[in-house]
Amino acid sequence: MRNLIYANNFPNFKQLGSHLLVLWILVLGFSDTTLAQRSFFHLSVENGLASTVVHDMLIDHKGYLWIATEAGLNRYDGKNLRLFTSNDGLGGNEILKIMQDSKNRLWFLSFNGVLSYYQNGKFFNPENTPYLSQVNKSATLNNILEDSNGLIWIVNEAGNIFTISDENVSMIETGLMKLGNIRQVWEHDGWMYFGSLSGLFRWKDTVDSWEHLDDTVYWSIRSFVDRNGKRMIPNQRGITTPELAPDVLYTNEELGVSTRIHAVLVTSKLGLLVVGTIQDGVKFFRDYTLQDLTPTNSWLENETISSTIMDNEGSVWISTLDNGIYRVDRGFNEFQYLNEQNVLNNPAIRSSLITSDNQIWFGGKDGTLYRVNESGEITFKTLIKQNNPLNSSIETLSEPIPGKLVIGTIGGVFELDIIDTG
Repeated sequence: MRNLIYANNFPNFKQLGSHLLVLWILVLGFSDTTLAQRSFFHLSVENGLASTVVHDMLIDHKGYLWIATEAGLNRYDGKNLRLFTSNDGLGGNEILKIMQDSKNRLWFLSFNGVLSYYQNGKFFNPENTPYLSQVNKSATLNNILEDSNGLIWIVNEAGNIFTISDENVSMIETGLMKLGNIRQVWEHDGWMYFGSLSGLFRWKDTVDSWEHLDDTVYWSIRSFVDRNGKRMIPNQRGITTPELAPDVLYTNEELGVSTRIHAVLVTSKLGLLVVGTIQDGVKFFRDYTLQDLTPTNSWLENETISSTIMDNEGSVWISTLDNGIYRVDRGFNEFQYLNEQNVLNNPAIRSSLITSDNQIWFGGKDGTLYRVNESGEITFKTLIKQNNPLNSSIETLSEPIPGKLVIGTIGGVFELDIIDTG
């Protein structure tokens, strides 16, 4: 039997490359049981989705799904899809990130740099809540964090750092420090850390002191969390954690990679570290020892990895952006390659998932959804293509409740009752 250890799914960068930002689709779990009443449902522009370009998603404390798009904000209750725009009080129509704080306020970071939040059925923005205007510096808002004291931290691409406490907004002065485009923010041991395109910086309010720790570039606004809660942050030098920065847990040299790290899989169950990169393929290590377990096989050396998952038998399934699927067994003795020559309609795979009934699923660039059955036989079925009129790339897969598959595509969001798929 198999179960999901950890999975990182990444977007089709080539297809999205014409946009100003690299777009990310996050499919999160629904809590509304009404989803189980449908066999298949597609959230699209035709039935109210603001845009098929989705930047972020979040499930709030009431179970609503909020969908941030390039043309507005949607809220989905399992039955109805409601649209919110700047006409309703949203700070901007293109929302990049959503965060819920400890007071159940939903914060929205916009591309135009205008901050807004939602609480008790109302949007608060600089026009009706003047203190929010102090955050608007006409620069894209990149990231937001609530620290251990309930203080809200917001960073933008111009290197500005804002804090919000109640209705008081402060801008942290950086003095002679030039932080540049800030991409990451985290808290550790009383210090606030800021990873930017100009390096890593930290600040502590009790001493009002800035330190420039090193010049390592933090290019990604994303980080990865393993099942034990350890946060893994990719940077120019390798992989770091909040506890270790500016030192890194694993350097690029130790990992044997020369390009950006995008997929990090850390499993406590099998003690395995799997690192997926752009153009450097996949590396396998014993967790925290860096004993190299990478199979000697040239197929993966130049691959760009879209997702990695591990089944309960210890086999690692590796999806690539353009060259099919690889499977490596637990003992690294068997190396299997799946492509259009044997079972795939198209070798471009964008996402993967292991569901509660121990089936492995893959989403293709051409809109085809594949399944490997529970017995382990490599049999694939095209279950969604006929219901996906745009044949749009399947970027993310999620199972919010047993038997219900949620599929995020470039053309919108779908639901599929996998119990009825046969």
